[in-house]
Amino acid sequence: MTQSLHSTKIPTERECKEALREMRDHGRELLERVLGKPRAQAAPRRRLRTLVKQAEAATGKTVTAVTMDGVKLDLGNGEHAAPENPWPLDEFRTKETKQ
Repeated sequence: MTQSLHSTKIPTERECKEALREMRDHGRELLERVLGKPRAQAAPRRRLRTLVKQAEAATGKTVTAVTMDGVKLDLGNGEHAAPENPWPLDEFRTKETKQ
């Protein structure tokens, strides 16, 4: 498509699509020249939930702890909070809500 900018002919839809495709391809070539070839995408990371289910199915036991990247996650039954709260919230309530 080598027409002058001053022509009065309106390009057809096909010519517009072709021009856009050429610009996209040219832009992609420039990016590859500057940044190098694009790397292949990494495999999607598997969710922890899926890995735990697979481990439980394989071993027949429940998973109680998982270590990932040096961090240990305890998944066992947690301890419940103490029934008595040593920090009462009365001081934060407004006068209207105190009863």
